[in-house]
Amino acid sequence: MFLLTVLLLVLLLVCTGLFFAVGILTLKILYTFCIGLPIAVCLTAAGMVLCITIIGIPIGLLLFRLAGFILVPFR
Repeated sequence: MFLLTVLLLVLLLVCTGLFFAVGILTLKILYTFCIGLPIAVCLTAAGMVLCITIIGIPIGLLLFRLAGFILVPFR
């Protein structure tokens, strides 16, 4: 009886873990395409505009780095 209880508990924990893993993966995909991608595109465009001038190059490079972080913040 004890072995059956432990087996059921392990099975429940595995199923719960898989459920949360699928949910987290879904949320990561939704974030990347609905939030991360538009913001990253805007930051990249602003960085390219700033890199036209010599004074704006450091800020433009910073915006490129920020766009990469915004696109995929969970690595």
